[in-house]
Amino acid sequence: MVVVIAIAGCGRKPAPRSSASLRVLTYNVYVGNPDVAGTARLIERIDADVVVMQETTPAFADEVRRRLGDRYPYMEFHVGPLGNGPGVLARSAPSTAHYAPSTIGMNGVWVGTFGMGGRAVQIVDVHLHPTLPKSTNPIDVASEYRRAEAVRVAQLDELRAVLDPAVPAVLIGDFNALPGSPTLVRLRELGWSDGLAGSAAATEPTYQLRGLGFHIDHILVPTGVACNAPAIVREGTSDHVPVTATLAWR
Repeated sequence: MVVVIAIAGCGRKPAPRSSASLRVLTYNVYVGNPDVAGTARLIERIDADVVVMQETTPAFADEVRRRLGDRYPYMEFHVGPLGNGPGVLARSAPSTAHYAPSTIGMNGVWVGTFGMGGRAVQIVDVHLHPTLPKSTNPIDVASEYRRAEAVRVAQLDELRAVLDPAVPAVLIGDFNALPGSPTLVRLRELGWSDGLAGSAAATEPTYQLRGLGFHIDHILVPTGVACNAPAIVREGTSDHVPVTATLAWR
């Protein structure tokens, strides 16, 4: 695995925000995105405090550094075996940060610790194993989804192993799993709840494939963390759309 880390900053200062909350954004920017510059502009307009991305490439990272370096002094990108990986932008640097590749699935996990309301919270950039059917036959698709779900559930033990159990963790990203899937059921059993539940964004599609929409990008919060004003932003040239919310202590 090749790791690329960039810490940038100086020049124009972003407008300050209350430290009592964190506005977060998750966006699978799509490794084949035809408009990297437009994607960077979209991230800039959403204006979150912490941005976690999936499927970033070195070319995408270069464009984001050039366009958003002043707004986000902290930037970190990783490149996995398939030439893409997680990317993180933040207004303030996390006190701790690390990336752990997966030994089970295709993608690893990034974890950073941020301050919120005088306390620490872990923000976890999640990209669980994808469903990769070999054909469009519904039986083949369903079979591959079940197989991939078994991989995703197994990845949850890897994920938990890299977290600090003493610090609440918010899981945010592309889970490749539907709301009622074994993956999401298992996460609820482990203490995380759907931050979008009860909102208009709870069941809206976040991913498009051959004209069909699926809700597979999630913000999962632990007990004690509120997920306010969740929203799905229907813009961009990725096969996913951005999902955003404001986190605060309950």
